[in-house]
Amino acid sequence: MIIYLKSTVHEDKCPVCESKVTELRNTYHRKIQSIPIRNKTTYLDIIAYKYDCTNKHCERKIIMQDLPFALASQRKTDDLN
Repeated sequence: MIIYLKSTVHEDKCPVCESKVTELRNTYHRKIQSIPIRNKTTYLDIIAYKYDCTNKHCERKIIMQDLPFALASQRKTDDLN
């Protein structure tokens, strides 16, 4: 089973300088395994955003949108782990 999700939030916070970022750079796909629904393997197919940090003094230039249920490197949701 695949559940398609698209983020509706169009802002985030830079993890380095903590400034608010709203300048959209790109979108990206993530496919994350979630808890089974009716004993079927379930995946979340997510379209999330990348932002540009506009703080000139910040070392981080590109920010990937945080997902509340999985870190950037995770292939499974927190609930499944």
